[in-house]
Formats: sequence, C-alpha cells, structure tokens
Amino acid sequence: MAVVKVNGIEKTYPEGTTYLEIAKEYQKEYSHDIVLVTVDGKLQELHKKVNRDCTLNFETTACDSGHKTYKRSMSLLLVKAIYDVAE
Repeated sequence: MAVVKVNGIEKTYPEGTTYLEIAKEYQKEYSHDIVLVTVDGKLQELHKKVNRDCTLNFETTACDSGHKTYKRSMSLLLVKAIYDVAE
C-alpha cells in the first residue's frame, strides 16, 4: 500500500493503481479535464502507476503543460487518421 497525498489529504492506494484511477476520483473538483499528474514535482502521464508514497498535483487542460499535451495528442491522432485513410 502507498500513501498518496492530494490537495493536502492523504489516502492509501494499493501499489500498481494508475494515476488515471486516482484522477477520476478528483475530476469533479476541477472544471477542466485532468490530463497529467505531477508526482513529487515530476510530470507523469496518467497511465503510469503508483509504486511508493508520494504527493500528487493534477494538471488540467487549463494549465500550460496540460494544454500543450492535449494539443500534441490531438495532432498525433490527426496524423494517425490521415495515415489510415491514405493507406
């Protein structure tokens, strides 16, 4: 079990829980979509997993890094769609 601190509140999660699962619990507190997480000051993708005690801060599409991540993801999706149609 890992102790995860979010917004000053500590909760316990099994090791191997994805940051996405944790973000879903907190999404209602944010007006924009959560797209990244900062784990002890290091930016991580949501598919990564908790493997130790840590402090999380969520990055949304309203944040600069979150907005850039969203734009990059949509650009890659567009390239994939064009590639699939052009085949």
